[in-house]
Amino acid sequence: AVELLAVTSLDQRTSDHLAPAEEAAVLTADLLEDGVLPLVDDDALRTYLDAQLAASPTITGAYVGRPDGSFVLVSRDGATVEGGTRVKTVTTGPGPRVSTTVQRDAVGLEVERADDPTDTYDPRARPWYQTAEAADAVVWTEPYIFFASREPGVTTATAARAPDGELLAVVGVDLSLRDLSRFVGRVQVSPASRAVLVDEGGVMVASGDLTQVVVDDGEGGYRRAGVD
Repeated sequence: AVELLAVTSLDQRTSDHLAPAEEAAVLTADLLEDGVLPLVDDDALRTYLDAQLAASPTITGAYVGRPDGSFVLVSRDGATVEGGTRVKTVTTGPGPRVSTTVQRDAVGLEVERADDPTDTYDPRARPWYQTAEAADAVVWTEPYIFFASREPGVTTATAARAPDGELLAVVGVDLSLRDLSRFVGRVQVSPASRAVLVDEGGVMVASGDLTQVVVDDGEGGYRRAGVD
């Protein structure tokens, strides 16, 4: 009974942990569809995405990708200043394509700006964009390792559409699994017990020790460990 209670508690905590990211993605898409959030105003989008991160500490990043390949992101992942954010924008047409990354401090002040003419990032090529574009509902990625922080996370995404069904944009929200791992680490049925969260393939999603989740893939990168 004690073990069942612990598993049930972990299951509920997992659902509660995922909910804010999904709600944020849906709300953003709704505001874009209603015209309350201007689709082509990058400054307004950045301000709004900032507010999303401030409202939910579990959200790692939030972003909007458009059908023309342009992109706006605000993320804690990859921030070079403690408590700050990384802001990336990709603008396309009618002029040349421009990719800009801005590092900001904890109060939102810009501390570094860099244009990258070699950047080829295209949101339309990303799995979160393609899956959400083809779906009629909110979608979730499999857990994966975030590029900058090398920590486990997931992304939820949903499409914003015009009344005639035309795609306006795809909204993505990143969610770090660090906080969930901390909770998992506190679940202890007995002194010899240990709780972990794994996916249906037996690959680690969360553990009290993140070094048990993220391992070297042997090719200069990182992957999630198998439960064995």
